[in-house]
Amino acid sequence: MIPENSFLRKIPWAFKTKDRMELEAIAFAIDAIYLRHRRILNWAVKCEPESFSRTPHNERLELFLDLWSIVDQVYVLRKLLKKLSHLTSVAEFFNITKDADCMRNGMDHLPVNISNISSKKKSMPVYGAFSFGRFYWDSSRVNIEDFEIYTITAGSLTHKSHEWPIPNPATSGRILEIPVGMLEFSSFDCTLDISSLVRSLKIIVDISDKNIERTIRDFAAKEGSDAETLIADHAGSITTVIQGRIG
Repeated sequence: MIPENSFLRKIPWAFKTKDRMELEAIAFAIDAIYLRHRRILNWAVKCEPESFSRTPHNERLELFLDLWSIVDQVYVLRKLLKKLSHLTSVAEFFNITKDADCMRNGMDHLPVNISNISSKKKSMPVYGAFSFGRFYWDSSRVNIEDFEIYTITAGSLTHKSHEWPIPNPATSGRILEIPVGMLEFSSFDCTLDISSLVRSLKIIVDISDKNIERTIRDFAAKEGSDAETLIADHAGSITTVIQGRIG
């Protein structure tokens, strides 16, 4: 989740309404991705080769709902961050998530494209395939020695031949996380590297924090105001409880 001391958690009122809404939308999307990723990771950690093929339907459904939720929030985040895409670190996020647009578009137009999809000789499972790796230390606990690659589909296979990518731990520069990592979600001939995506979010939060603080301090200097006072005066969520009695 976004750190509690982040400016994205406490957006100053000094920002214009439009800018504040955009920042809140960015924060919501990032938090949602973090939350879904944590749920998926917690599920993956519990998987074992012997029981994986017997994953209950409700667990499979929850998994793919979380995966598609990540796709949706990445799609939104890409729209919100477009104005910062010239920054190297943000450009890396866009490169990592480039397939999210085609996945979202595929799902949005699924009802009218089912006929075309069904006529293909080879196809990905419509609602996707999810893969991840489990890695084990060697006896010295210095190097990763053994691994397992798990793959699960959202539903039944619909064609005689299906294709989807499998994460390869031997790929140059690939980060292998203990105990599980290399989370990848594929659908509509596209693949989203979820593990790389989540790692890139920290940079997005850091950039947003720096931009927010710089904007407030520049505004305070221009207006002759106290920057710390403006920073402390921030927006927050609202909760209400209405109590009553019937009859």
